[in-house]
Formats: sequence, structure tokens, C-alpha cells
Amino acid sequence: MTVNTPLSPEERALLGELNLRDAIERWQEAEDARVQKLAVLAHLDGLIDLPLTLTRLAAVEASTGDIVTKVRIGRVRTILTTDLATLLDQLEQLKVPSPMPVAPEPPEQEPE
Repeated sequence: MTVNTPLSPEERALLGELNLRDAIERWQEAEDARVQKLAVLAHLDGLIDLPLTLTRLAAVEASTGDIVTKVRIGRVRTILTTDLATLLDQLEQLKVPSPMPVAPEPPEQEPE
């Protein structure tokens, strides 16, 4: 039978420090990955004004009688609204870093 003895204050402090170091290490790895992805997608930043482009494409599509042009513009709008919009949304999310972990407040000592 295993007996669980409570941790001493020093052991609790050491465990808290080790847990914080581990959390900071995992956070740093995630931040490094975020920064790498951001560097790749940053090339898309400011590429086009997507809402304006989609509005202009819709206007051309609505005003043309040429079915080939309508189909091509429809395909371009579909790609822009699905693929490019998704990439631009991801870019905006990657611009925001995650907060670094901090040590939790130590529990209040119970009076003896």
C-alpha cells in the first residue's frame, strides 16, 4: 500500500517552478512555430483589398453577357472567398502572440 505524504513547502515551491519552466518551454515552442508560419503568410499581407476586389468582380460578372467570362469570374471569386480569405484570416490570427505563462499565486497558508 502506498502512503501519500503531503509535500513540504519547499517541495511545493520546487514543483511549481518545474511546472512553470515546462509551461514556458512549451509556450516558446508554440511561439516559435507561430512566428515561422507568420513569416510565410506575411507575404500575403496587403496583397489585395479582398472586399473591394470581390465587389468589382461581382459587378463585372453581373454586367457581362459572356458566359465564359461569367464562369471564369465565378471561379476566381470562389477561390478568393474560400482559399485566400482563409489564409488572410489565419494571417491575422498569427499576428497575435500567446501570453507567456506566469507562476500561479501561492496558496494562502493556513494558520497553525
